[in-house]
Amino acid sequence: MFKNKSTLYCFSPPVMIATVIIELCLLVWILARKALKQRQGRIIALVLLMLAVFQFAEYNICGRLGLHGYQWAEIGFMSITLLPPLGVHLISTYNDKLTRSWKAVVILAYANAALWLGMFALGGIITGESCGGNYAIFDIRDPATTFYTLYYYLWLGIAVVMAYLLNKRTLEKRRQLEWFIIGYATFLIPTGITALVRPAALRGVPSIMCGFAVIYAFILAFKVFDKSAK
Repeated sequence: MFKNKSTLYCFSPPVMIATVIIELCLLVWILARKALKQRQGRIIALVLLMLAVFQFAEYNICGRLGLHGYQWAEIGFMSITLLPPLGVHLISTYNDKLTRSWKAVVILAYANAALWLGMFALGGIITGESCGGNYAIFDIRDPATTFYTLYYYLWLGIAVVMAYLLNKRTLEKRRQLEWFIIGYATFLIPTGITALVRPAALRGVPSIMCGFAVIYAFILAFKVFDKSAK
């Protein structure tokens, strides 16, 4: 079932389930502070939930609870597919004068995500999965791999650019926007370094990225979420 049971790797199954618990605890924490009553809170809550769903799906790729491994892989990919448009949407809510162009970007991000969600739901894109001991490995049918990577990094980049531009225009939410950018950096930079140092780890990028994203989850809960916002 689990490989290398005696070794606790950074993204081993015990760490995966611990990450699920942490992210769900953060979700409960912000919900207790009435996150659902404000726009940013609702989006952050959904981000935390999607992160937890991915980690739980990844854990079950190694453990096979109830479903086949490829089915858990599809669930995991569907959850993280929503993260880039949610980031774009979150940043847009800090723009008090939301222009048509900003609204169009948010709509386009969700439309792009919906396309990928549909393809994952139909099946056939994920051709293989395995528990690599220190991270789960996914095989995606070519050329979907290239296009999905472009989709992911494009919208992550757009969210960062939006946060940067808005940060230069507003003083009220500057700290939250800066922490949002820092939050993205906490999982993008380590993932990039890992891929450069160990190219073979590229197959495990979704797992590695979401493993580091637990830091992003803490930043969202304690630095970006504003319980006083409306």
